[in-house]
Amino acid sequence: MSDAQLIRQFALDALSRREHSRFELTKKLLAKEFPQDLIEVELTRLVELGYLSDARFTEVFIRSRTNRGCGPLRIIQELRQRGIGAELLETVDARDPEWQRLANALRCKRFGEALPHNQKDKAAQLRFLLYRGFSQTQCYQALKTSGYDEEDV
Repeated sequence: MSDAQLIRQFALDALSRREHSRFELTKKLLAKEFPQDLIEVELTRLVELGYLSDARFTEVFIRSRTNRGCGPLRIIQELRQRGIGAELLETVDARDPEWQRLANALRCKRFGEALPHNQKDKAAQLRFLLYRGFSQTQCYQALKTSGYDEEDV
């Protein structure tokens, strides 16, 4: 098989397992020591055929990370690391009220419905939410809110 066919096959195999960004596939193919120019040609062909889509990857990635309890800031950072451009990053609206609902639900699920009683508990809950990728505003609001619906998590 030619290098072009090998690149195409490797890319299709990877895409059959899960969505990848163009950047991720390029990185994997470069690690296999395929020529950069040939990689670009073959990945462009896969984009034209609809097999490779950064927009589709972004949508699936956001849904996956949200289901895992990640906040908008962490999701945006991880998408940047995967080579997603600013235009697609704008699809993650950190001001969406759903993020606040998720932060509230995660805090209650992890620490219970009771609000933190002392500074140590408050700091632990704040660190937990910040690490998950929620903004400081969302975290502080979650520390002021008790209770959640079971369906929220």
